[in-house]
Amino acid sequence: MITEIYLVRHADSDYSSGDEETRTLSERGRIDALTVTELLMKERIQMVCSSPYVRAIQTIKGTATRLGVTIDLDERFRERKFAQSDYIVTDPLEAIERSFIEPEFALPGGESIRDVERRGISAMNEVLQKHNGKRVAIGIHGGIMTIIMHHYDSRFDFNFFRHLPKPDIYKLSFKNENINGIEKIGTFGDKTISESN
Repeated sequence: MITEIYLVRHADSDYSSGDEETRTLSERGRIDALTVTELLMKERIQMVCSSPYVRAIQTIKGTATRLGVTIDLDERFRERKFAQSDYIVTDPLEAIERSFIEPEFALPGGESIRDVERRGISAMNEVLQKHNGKRVAIGIHGGIMTIIMHHYDSRFDFNFFRHLPKPDIYKLSFKNENINGIEKIGTFGDKTISESN
């Protein structure tokens, strides 16, 4: 039986509207979230899950509302904790690139890629078991989304992450818990996996 998981990177957010957990979508993000809803409805989504962070929930809330379902929140889909709040990161992209090369590397108070992969794949496996044969949308973040996809296909790497737009949607097809394929949905941004590698 085929299960289809749609990883939905949140739309653009307003950095002045709150902290990492409470930041809301920007005006542009709210407009793009409407497009996300239309795309997911065309894909005949049946279930909706999300990171508990507000911007991820807001991006897929329209889909849940149209379907008349409750969003299943899962802390394991939250974004990677990059470093403790008082740690100054002089070159974030360099640190992220290093973490893809050294998966156990973490900044003080932060998570490694391996840490995020463990919780992300654990959450994915639970969704696959709970919603076997269904089409499920998950509101998620760019870092953990890339890490989860990298677990299944190494082409989804640091270079992919650098070009991943907000929002974006990728469909992961599974037969049981085995990946069957990964496909970009919609035309957000101007990069695809084949162009970014």
